[in-house]
Amino acid sequence: MDRYEITHTATRLVPPGIYHCVARVYDRSGTVTLQGPIRVTETSHPQTLADTVLAWVRAKPGMAHVGLVDAVLST
Repeated sequence: MDRYEITHTATRLVPPGIYHCVARVYDRSGTVTLQGPIRVTETSHPQTLADTVLAWVRAKPGMAHVGLVDAVLST
């Protein structure tokens, strides 16, 4: 199993594919964990993918206001 951390300090490039995403969302009420599939379309730096993960999270019901997310992508 390959595992990629998606944080502002991660540096390992993520190749294209469909990954299982576990995102830790931080907001006023505490921490929420979201899980599900996410597609990476091209080899990307984790800092670039942070925007993709944030958009994925914001598309979930009640999560449009979220501004800070840490995530792990795994195969």
